[in-house]
Amino acid sequence: MLARGEPTAPPTDRADGRDRASCCPDVDETLSRRLVPDSLWAPAAPLVPRFTPRPQGGGTGPLDDRVVFTAVVFVLTSGCAWRGLPSCFGVSPATAHRRFTAWTEAGLWEELRRKWAGHRALAGDREWAAAVVAAAHSRARAYRRG
Repeated sequence: MLARGEPTAPPTDRADGRDRASCCPDVDETLSRRLVPDSLWAPAAPLVPRFTPRPQGGGTGPLDDRVVFTAVVFVLTSGCAWRGLPSCFGVSPATAHRRFTAWTEAGLWEELRRKWAGHRALAGDREWAAAVVAAAHSRARAYRRG
């Protein structure tokens, strides 16, 4: 218990007690573009299934597909658990997981593998694209096993 006048610790939104700023700088345009460069997003954007509101309604407005896709790519390629998605991505772990599941069931990752394999504009991002798809397939297999 803190004595009166003793400084308080900065507020945290993490279970490990670290404040958000020390563990995750704000996801800016630069980081977002490194995780999902334009060369990956351009062919992926038309393949990403559109968001459909949940039948029970409520909740917040839909997030931009690229923002959610970037958060999903972070989870897939970092190997962290969905609940480990840093809040600075602006996407809740539940939303990221729900979209990943919907996209997996819609066959997005296989479509992306085919589309990216023949896309000339990928150039230096070809290996990264392959890593994203491989991580998605691995996570999808784990999802199906339960």
